Amino acid sequence: LSDAKGRRVDFRNTIILMTSNIGAKLIQGANKLGFAITREDEESREQEYSSMKAKVMDALKKTFRPEFINRLDGVMVFRSLAREEIAMIVELEIKPLRLQLAEHEIKLELTEAARHAVAEAGFDPEYGARPLRRVIQNELQDELSEAILANRFVPGDTIQVDYREATDANGETRERFVFDVTDHTPVEEPESETTEAIAALLQ
Repeated sequence: LSDAKGRRVDFRNTIILMTSNIGAKLIQGANKLGFAITREDEESREQEYSSMKAKVMDALKKTFRPEFINRLDGVMVFRSLAREEIAMIVELEIKPLRLQLAEHEIKLELTEAARHAVAEAGFDPEYGARPLRRVIQNELQDELSEAILANRFVPGDTIQVDYREATDANGETRERFVFDVTDHTPVEEPESETTEAIAALLQ
């Protein structure tokens, strides 16, 4: 196969995946909350998926000609994410931030309440888990950067992120992300240089 610049690419032994949003509204309608269904009722979840899949396949057949569909080796229908999958995605998205902090001897931990709050804020029925990175950037990474610049956190700290009712800088009490130092291990490193380096890294 030749690309737009005339370069020839060997297309043997390749797997081609094509995506479509056909039936997306059906999937959203089946589970408006995105991850309300859990594995506690697996049988019910499978029945709902089978029903939704049949409707999506019907929409697919109405959109594409049979000749095209018959050339496909298989069709996979998106499953609405369960709470367990969302939790796994949260951990994957948090990992780069943890690694950045670990380079400067700072550990980051999230409570179950914090992970759930990130998942709730970062999941959208239409876009799935894509907004998670923005939530982590705005709610966690930016806050950590400001706190480090203010010398609230230093190398050797273990920072625990919780989500609970607390009073913010304006004196308003509401549920929000709270950052606490739960442990500190002394490390030998110039504090001023480290503070600037960490803050720059998190920008």
